[in-house]
This record gives sequence, C-alpha cells and structure tokens, in this order.
Amino acid sequence: RMAVRQQMPESYIVVAPAGKQTFARNRKEWSFERFTQVRDFFSNIPFVQLGGPDDPLLPDTIDRRGRPIRETAAIIENATTGLFLEGGMMHLANAVGKPCVIIFGGAIDPRLSGYDMHINLASKPHCSPCFTSEQPMTVCDTMICMKAITVENVVAAVKKMITNQ
Repeated sequence: RMAVRQQMPESYIVVAPAGKQTFARNRKEWSFERFTQVRDFFSNIPFVQLGGPDDPLLPDTIDRRGRPIRETAAIIENATTGLFLEGGMMHLANAVGKPCVIIFGGAIDPRLSGYDMHINLASKPHCSPCFTSEQPMTVCDTMICMKAITVENVVAAVKKMITNQ
C-alpha cells in the first residue's frame, strides 16, 4: 500500500468508465462521453483510471489500467472516492472500505448487490430490472435506464462523497 501511495497524488478520484460487456453487453454501460464530462467538471482534482488495459483512457487522467488486483485495491483504498459502474470495482471498493459512487442504471436493483456505504445511482423504467444470469444478455437499444442518470446526478453524488471524506 505504501508503494502505491507514494506513486499517487495526495488526493484523487479513482474511476473505471468501462464495464465487462461479455455477458451483460451494454446494459451496464453509462458512456465514455458522460464519464469524460464528469472528469471535465472536476478538472482541478486528479483522476486515476483503473480497468482493462484496452479500455479507452479518459483525457487528463493518470493511467493505472491493467494493474494486478492487489495494486488496484490499494489505488482504490488510497483515493478520496471512486466512480464505478456496478460490478467488480464496486465489490473491490467495498472490500477495502472505500465509499464510492456506483452507477447501477436499471439492469440490477441495488438492493440485491449494492452496499450501503456507496451512493448507488439507479433508475427504474418499465423494463427494469432486465439483468438475468440465466442466459447471455442482448444489446439494449434504448438504454433508458442509463440515460436517466445524468452527468449532473453523478457530479452531485461525487461532490457529496468528497465533502463527506
């Protein structure tokens, strides 16, 4: 943990803007453009990006994609807060006790897999929840659940997390 802390800024927001699409397809994606807008809003705070080595890199972001799980956990633990999609990074943040903003959309109800320490952003359109583990998901053409979560919603949640630290 100390080695990771020495490589990072004093304070930063950790982010992983891409989800694992092999099973859920696009149903857990919020959009790279929206993540970029959030990043632009907090231009005075360093952002550190985690995720797969081939995930697109947000502009003006410290690149820590493709790191081993222990290093990734330390990066999350040392952050001021994080911004993640529902999934693995959310669980890792919980494991290291770091409250984060989690974008759920409508695929899964946060009461099923979310954690109380996080700010869980969800929407419930008529088609929600749509995720099933019984079969691979198809691409969602409307993404109305994710579109209902605005950049302003996410910025407000991140501000709240920063204020509470």
